[in-house]
Amino acid sequence: MNFYNQSLLDVIDEYGNFTGQRASREEVHTLGLIHRAVHLYLVDEEDHLLMQKRAKTVDHYPNEWSISLTGHVDARESSSEALYREVREELRLEPTTMKFDFLFSYRQDYTLHKSYIDRQFNDVYFCQHPFRLENIHFDTNEVARLERIPFKQFKDMVNDKGSLILQIYTKEHAGLDHLGII
Repeated sequence: MNFYNQSLLDVIDEYGNFTGQRASREEVHTLGLIHRAVHLYLVDEEDHLLMQKRAKTVDHYPNEWSISLTGHVDARESSSEALYREVREELRLEPTTMKFDFLFSYRQDYTLHKSYIDRQFNDVYFCQHPFRLENIHFDTNEVARLERIPFKQFKDMVNDKGSLILQIYTKEHAGLDHLGII
């Protein structure tokens, strides 16, 4: 296992406080160390949510649907800085032209398999922005394709008992529903 060719993440405790420890992405997931991530719900002017179908080659949730953007918060980086970086890197959009609303943060623990333990605090953001699919250039190593779906359809996807999206986004869906967003 090579932990030296990756950016480092801050390890946090069960309350979200920095421990002073840093670890690679691979290390936090192999050892089940708690860290922070950002999740973005990007909705256009017609209330369509940008969804991404993950590539079959990624190490977690291959070929599964995911929300507009997810990403780790790097060491010494704030949640909002990570969000801006990820919007630039993953979607090739300019975040300074967008207005992001921080909605909430919650703890998620999920073991995908014995060498991928996801223990993180997810900082959830919302942005309504007039985007066009043809203007979004994504990394094909991570994303197979993008789609716009009516934001209300996301609720149906989360409520589908046979869907993996249910396991990943149930808590977020509850938070979005509580806030009246869906």
